[in-house]
Order: sequence, then structure tokens, then C-alpha cells
Amino acid sequence: MFLDNASYHKSVATKKFLAEYGKEIILIFLPPYTPEINAVEIQWRGVKRGAVNRLYKVDEVKKSIKYMLRKGEIKTVKMFDYLTQ
Repeated sequence: MFLDNASYHKSVATKKFLAEYGKEIILIFLPPYTPEINAVEIQWRGVKRGAVNRLYKVDEVKKSIKYMLRKGEIKTVKMFDYLTQ
């Protein structure tokens, strides 16, 4: 599993989980300050650009993001193609 260096990825809860399942999961931490190699950051950057200066009700956020993806307002990272289905 590839992870960025968010504090919750190295938290006590994560360490406890890994103590139980650590043999089944290999964690690879991305280098710090490298959002350009983190697919989630690439996708999120597009979502933020497409959603800026808009007011959303909580239940409309997912619907709006799917709409922006389908219209091509947000560049889709291949691993997130399932969001447009």
C-alpha cells in the first residue's frame, strides 16, 4: 500500500492495526512534499479547481464531483475511473 506522510498513517491506531495484520500488508511511504507522484493529490487538485466558489449542500457534493468528472472539467486519474460510473 502506498501512503503519503500524513500523521494518521503513522498513528497509534495504524501501528496497532499493522501489529495484527502487518504480515499481509506492505506499506511504502511516498517521499515528503511530492504531490505530483500521489494520484490522490492529482485528482483532488482537479476537484478543488472545479468546485471553487460554489456552495454545496452536503448530499450534493458527490453528485457534483461525478458531474464535473463526466463533463471533463476535472482530469481523471486512471485509478479513479470508478468515480465516473
